[in-house]
Amino acid sequence: MTRIRKEMNRTKIEMSLEGVKNGLVKVAFFTSALLLVSNVFGQYDAKAKAILDRVASKYESMKGYDASFTMRMQSPLSEIDETQKGNIKVSGAKYNLKLDKQEIIVDGKTMWTVVKDGEDCEVSIMEYEPEENGITPQNIYTMYQNGYKYVYRQSITEEGINYNVLDLSPEDTDNQFFKIRIVINENDDTIKGWKIFEKNGNRYTYSIKSFTEMKSFESGTFKFVKENYPKCEINDLR
Repeated sequence: MTRIRKEMNRTKIEMSLEGVKNGLVKVAFFTSALLLVSNVFGQYDAKAKAILDRVASKYESMKGYDASFTMRMQSPLSEIDETQKGNIKVSGAKYNLKLDKQEIIVDGKTMWTVVKDGEDCEVSIMEYEPEENGITPQNIYTMYQNGYKYVYRQSITEEGINYNVLDLSPEDTDNQFFKIRIVINENDDTIKGWKIFEKNGNRYTYSIKSFTEMKSFESGTFKFVKENYPKCEINDLR
């Protein structure tokens, strides 16, 4: 009888341990499922979308804007860390971008790229064909609507102003960049800046220094006037 009781007790213990093991497996599976679901929903964060929707609505309601900025380019492989100032004027599909040694003028159909290096100056003329899912002055605030995942990261405070920080990542894994981090003013939903993370390690940081909503621009703002570039060599590639 004693031996039988021992066998019965051992069987109960084994059954109990098996139950615990099954329970742990179920808990592990349930936890993994929760993490998977959380990750999937995190790719299209509702809070991030609400903020981006407000930003898109604000910029799309403008007739145009004029902004000054700095652009920092970091390339660990090339050991480059450079910052330059710039200005951009945007009106619908048109824009005029000026950097230290380069100017890009787009009237919606044609793009003029002016490159200056000392006394040398060259102008390239091409049909304007923005890349699909590429980053342009016209779509930085609406690009999340097609081909991008988005997630809210955090709120930060700089010089007494609160900003929302969001990350966008392209659904196309063949894209040369894997993330864009956008900083947005909590008070007026204007974009403070953004940072592009390329797969090759390059980083491009754009910081808005001044921003003015424009009702209209001077005539010729979005046209290349040849007389203004008398010493430039012109290459028409259309």
